[in-house]
Amino acid sequence: MPRTAQRRKSSSAIRMPFRILAVLIGLMALVTAVVDWRSFPVFTAVMGMFFLIAGVGGDEGAGILDRCVNDVMRAIAKAVAWCWRLVGKLTGRKAEDASPAWLGDEPLPSLEDHGEHAAILLDADSDLVDEPFEREPHHTALDLLRQLYAHDRCDWFAVALREATGWPVVGAASPGEYPAHRLNRDPQGRLVDAYGHVTLDDLRWRYDIDDLEIVEHPEIHPDLAPSPRDLPWMAAAMLHLPTEPFVSIRDPLEAWARYGHPFPGAPEAGAALQQGSDAHSAQGRPTA
Repeated sequence: MPRTAQRRKSSSAIRMPFRILAVLIGLMALVTAVVDWRSFPVFTAVMGMFFLIAGVGGDEGAGILDRCVNDVMRAIAKAVAWCWRLVGKLTGRKAEDASPAWLGDEPLPSLEDHGEHAAILLDADSDLVDEPFEREPHHTALDLLRQLYAHDRCDWFAVALREATGWPVVGAASPGEYPAHRLNRDPQGRLVDAYGHVTLDDLRWRYDIDDLEIVEHPEIHPDLAPSPRDLPWMAAAMLHLPTEPFVSIRDPLEAWARYGHPFPGAPEAGAALQQGSDAHSAQGRPTA
């Protein structure tokens, strides 16, 4: 007997108990719907029919149910989406995340505001990481800000900096592995993240991964990308970072965060960076 036939026969034998159970449940549901017709008779009868079809029809019955349920759900989803678009057109409503929420002339958030916001996000994300962040009394607002954007949501920071400056996003990853960190490359070819200018050795030390390498053009999953409305807030947070290149680009960065003004092109930004300090004063390493 061919192996495929053996597998098919074995699979049917395994499914038979479940088919019998489905038939029994379907019959019980139908009997309940008839006897106790005042207690959800339609729902009970429909569920009973579903179980009977799945049990008696086997694979074909399950396929019929799958198509029916999926077709109904798709139709409902399309109807809801169409109604939502119609309401949006009638009321002039725009998509919530269609454009960045420029900060305008309102006072920019303070470093303490950003630190508290970072603490809230870090606490919310604690269940998703292997080593949850525990806030300590000695952690400053800057510590919290860098912890969030250099460890927890580096993807957000890298996308925000790219949207503000045009600097491409790169990744730091072990060979063949998913990036452990995402950051940017400035016009001078230097790596930039929430700590400022960093080197590959800095990243290897910080994340305790000896074989990290820079990966060009890393893809960012849509679920890991920030909402466009959050971009100006993160750009405003960059204004509080005391290291290069953020010190040199503070004015155009603020103009982008407030009004969305185009950021200076790569040559102009590179010239501004050349005037700044190249000192690596805060790379995530202990300082004296």
